[in-house]
Amino acid sequence: MEDEKEICHISSFVVRCQPRALTRVLTATAALRGVEVHNSDASGKFVALLELESERALVETITAIEQLPGVINASMVYHHVE
Repeated sequence: MEDEKEICHISSFVVRCQPRALTRVLTATAALRGVEVHNSDASGKFVALLELESERALVETITAIEQLPGVINASMVYHHVE
């Protein structure tokens, strides 16, 4: 039996939320497994970097972000599989 290789999905998203919800959305997003947040601004935009083991985990995580109260949308900018 061959050794199974670890797969890693690395993806980045620009997340837009209502400016008044920014702090709450940043905190909730950063608390998700495999997620880092970067470069937020007062208009309600920030970058979310996701590093997860499967496409399914990636989709579930971005869905969780999109469903946070105050989130307007999340747009994928980059996706790489190692």
